[in-house]
Amino acid sequence: MEKFSIRNLVAIITGLLTLGVIFQLSGKSLLLLVSLGFIYVTVDILDPIVMAMLNSWVEDKARATFISGLSFLISLVTMIITPLMAIVLKKYNLIITSVLTAVIIALLSTFGYYILVGSKKNKKAI
Repeated sequence: MEKFSIRNLVAIITGLLTLGVIFQLSGKSLLLLVSLGFIYVTVDILDPIVMAMLNSWVEDKARATFISGLSFLISLVTMIITPLMAIVLKKYNLIITSVLTAVIIALLSTFGYYILVGSKKNKKAI
């Protein structure tokens, strides 16, 4: 993971999500399935990377509490977003819901990137 920069990771995730959105907007069933796969692959890529970063950054004493709190926040966000996605899906269609999901993941990834960059700068200042 050390050899792979966070900037490259964000670029790959953004590329996958952008390609997924383009495929979703094409309206073809096969491309829609591929784009949904991109979204799930992106989420699956992020989880172990984030956990590895947390394990290296958080002290041993606080790690279990921090990861438990993070898991709670992820569950809470999921509980909020899932019904909202269901409402959008019911009111509009799968393509709009999938695009919205991809956009949310891209925004959260970008936000996370800037938090990581900021935390590295603060660590160097200490």
